[in-house]
Parts: sequence; structure tokens; C-alpha cells
Amino acid sequence: KLFPVVNDNIIESSLQKHALSLGLEIDSYLTTYQAISVSKEDADLLGCKRSSSAMNITNRGFLTSGEVFVVSDIIDINYQCTYHSKFNPESLNYRDQNDRD
Repeated sequence: KLFPVVNDNIIESSLQKHALSLGLEIDSYLTTYQAISVSKEDADLLGCKRSSSAMNITNRGFLTSGEVFVVSDIIDINYQCTYHSKFNPESLNYRDQNDRD
């Protein structure tokens, strides 16, 4: 068992911090974004109209051992996302090399 104790306080606080406090090593995350139309059941829960546009966001966190330590599946009706990324010259060089093939 990865987490011998899990309670509402841990879940609402931070599963990442909890994992780190147990000595687990977080490696990476796999996040999937999918545009959806809200179902009737979800619309009732979210307080919006059926078929409203929304974003379904599924996230999986992996430990260095390869084990999945956290999974979340969220429907967001007010979705907006902005990324700030460091410039990666290796990525640019890789794209340039592949464009020439």
C-alpha cells in the first residue's frame, strides 16, 4: 500500500506533499485534456445546461518506480489554461533536424 493512511485532510491539502513526506519520489505526470459536452447528470451537479462546453482533464502522477500514485478526473466548465515555459534549445534543434528529413 503506497499510502497507509489517507483522510479528507490529506486529500484536500496535497497528495503530492503527502507522497514526498513518505519518502516517495515523484517522477512525472501525464495529463490529458479533452473538449466535451456536459451530460445531463454532470450538468445537474455543476449547475449548468446540458451539452454546455467543458474540458475533461485527466491527470496521472507517476513515481520513479513507475507506479501511479495519484489519478484525478475533473470536468471544468470555466476552463482556461496558460503555460509559461522555459526556452528549450534542444527541442528547437530536434525540430530543425526533423524538418530537413
